[in-house]
Amino acid sequence: FHREGDRFTAEARGGAARVEAVVFPDGAVFARKREAAEGEDGERALASIARALKEDCARSGARVLSWEREADADWNRQLIAAGFEIHRRKIFVRRDLTTLGQVESPFAWKTLAEIGDEEFLGWLTRASEGDPFEEGEPRDYEREYKELLEHAGEKLDRHLWRVALLEGEPVGVVLPLSFGGDPPEGTLSYVAVLPSCRKRGIGQRLHRAGLALLAEAGIRRYVGSTDLRNEPMARVFSKNGCETVREQLFFRVP
Repeated sequence: FHREGDRFTAEARGGAARVEAVVFPDGAVFARKREAAEGEDGERALASIARALKEDCARSGARVLSWEREADADWNRQLIAAGFEIHRRKIFVRRDLTTLGQVESPFAWKTLAEIGDEEFLGWLTRASEGDPFEEGEPRDYEREYKELLEHAGEKLDRHLWRVALLEGEPVGVVLPLSFGGDPPEGTLSYVAVLPSCRKRGIGQRLHRAGLALLAEAGIRRYVGSTDLRNEPMARVFSKNGCETVREQLFFRVP
């Protein structure tokens, strides 16, 4: 293993196999490039890298990310053979916003630009409570909000990040974000409904209203993702015309 910052390279058996990987801030490892010689030598060399990665992750608790696709099938099998298990799955979706049409939104809005960071964070925190798909230590909402702002960077439009109200009462939050590109792409960095307002179909309407906000801002394609266990969000995607384009696997050492 050769490490340099957030990247590392692993080679085995005199170069019979080579893996180039990136380590994300949360410690997750993604093998972005893999090469192996043909035949048994290449297979054994790649297997030895997977075993070494397993020992490293067993010590650190890190996860390994991969894609559920034919190009990654051999690597995924090597990870399982080395002792990893598939811990969870995440789906990625997209939608053509040029076909969205007119959206009748039932919501009134308070924008981040109007109410400021402190009040917005308060509603974001309330809407985030009780998320069954968050794992690990108790959540630090201020840190998470700061990370959302840092991720948005110069593309943040404070008029687009909004608190949604029904009959004058806040019911949720939606955070549209443009990526730019050609055609222009965007996402909803976060969509959440207050616990007291859930199971009333508000999530689907809020997501669709968020798509409309993106379309009004000139975004032509929406991309999004969710944990596959989050069946309500997966249903929202389906009902709002999003198609699944790929699936991500999260491997961990049992």
